[in-house]
Amino acid sequence: MKPQHMKWSIPLTLLSVSIFFVGCGGGSNGPPRASVSGKVTIDGEPVEGVEVNFLNPEFPNYGSFAKTDAEGNYKLVQGAVPGVNTIFFSKVEGGDMALNPDEGMDAGQLEAMSVGNGGQSSVDLPKQIIPSEYTDPSSKLTFPVPDGGTSEANFDL
Repeated sequence: MKPQHMKWSIPLTLLSVSIFFVGCGGGSNGPPRASVSGKVTIDGEPVEGVEVNFLNPEFPNYGSFAKTDAEGNYKLVQGAVPGVNTIFFSKVEGGDMALNPDEGMDAGQLEAMSVGNGGQSSVDLPKQIIPSEYTDPSSKLTFPVPDGGTSEANFDL
C-alpha cells in the first residue's frame, strides 16, 4: 500500500504543469502589425542613422522604430500598428567626448558651465540635426499604415 502523500503527488504535479503551460500559452501579443519601410531625406538628400518612430495613438504601448542606412532606407523590425500613426525622428551628431555622468559632468552641466564662460564652450556638445517640428512625439506628422503594410513610407524633412 502506498503512503497517502504519494497517492496524490503525481496527479498534483501533472495539474501544476498543465496550469503552468496554459498560463504561459501564446495569448495575444498586442495589436496586429503591418510591414513598413521607406526612405528618409533632408532637403532631398538621404541621411544615415536617423531614428524613425511610428506610434499609433490608439495603441501607445506598441510603437515601432528603425534606423536609416547610408541610403536613408529603413524597415520597421516589428512593423507598425495599422491605422494613422504619428511619426517623429531623431538624429544626434557631434560631441567630441563621451558623456558619462559617473566620470564627470553631463551635457547639461557642461552647457551651464559655458554660460559662465561668456557663452563660449570649449566642448563640442551633441546636437539634434533633425528640425524640431519633426522630433516631438506629439508631432503633427502622420502616416496612414495600411493593413497590408507598405514600402512607400517616405519622408523628406
